[in-house]
Amino acid sequence: MNGEMGVMKQISALAAACVLMTAGAVQAGPVTRNAPVLSADGEAQMVLAAQKACRAQGYRVAVAIADRHGLIRALLTDDGVGALDIASATHKAKGAAVTGRPTAFLAKIPKEAQAYVDLIKSVEPDVALIGGGMPLVVDGQVIGAIGIGGAPNGDADEMCAQAALALLPKAAG
Repeated sequence: MNGEMGVMKQISALAAACVLMTAGAVQAGPVTRNAPVLSADGEAQMVLAAQKACRAQGYRVAVAIADRHGLIRALLTDDGVGALDIASATHKAKGAAVTGRPTAFLAKIPKEAQAYVDLIKSVEPDVALIGGGMPLVVDGQVIGAIGIGGAPNGDADEMCAQAALALLPKAAG
């Protein structure tokens, strides 16, 4: 009986992981040849907006922007920001870019769907599955992501990222 229950739990976890993976793919939409991209100027404006929002709250942070493949395209660090905050920002940007989901969502994946988290980590080990990474979505397509590291918690990091997201329509071309 216990063996049967273990198998059922594994099947349930795998099914939940498949549902979560499919939901992310549907949300992101298909990538077309003419997919919008962020311009270098747009990236610069977005990292500055996020930094400004964090500074207004008294936070010194690192801000990273990744393209849709998880490659870091822009990085801005405040004075005194350390390596851990820089790694946090870049790993959050990568996580949100490659999954098409906010990293806060990924952090809340139930234990039953651990297979999904394991799959993400096996493909891209340098992702942070904690709040502060947000996908950049234009016309239903994930074109990249922003990650913030250094505020007191993921919610505060995410608040700073929201300021940058407001610029997204102008930043994408």
